[in-house]
Amino acid sequence: MSVRSNDDRRVVEIWETASTIQWRISNGLYSESAILSPASPEEEMAGEALAYSLQRIGEEASRLTFETKRRFDLP
Repeated sequence: MSVRSNDDRRVVEIWETASTIQWRISNGLYSESAILSPASPEEEMAGEALAYSLQRIGEEASRLTFETKRRFDLP
């Protein structure tokens, strides 16, 4: 598998995860108060799911090649 193919897959993973987070926020599944001060096990699980998704984005972004990071203007 080529480096380009790996980066393409990583970008798709980042995009899909970010899109899922955005959808959940737009549909009220994540709220600031529920994430910062969960009042139920469901809200706590939502916060953990958000943290996992953000971690996943960070992991995938950190594995991108220098050329891809430069193309997307990433640090």
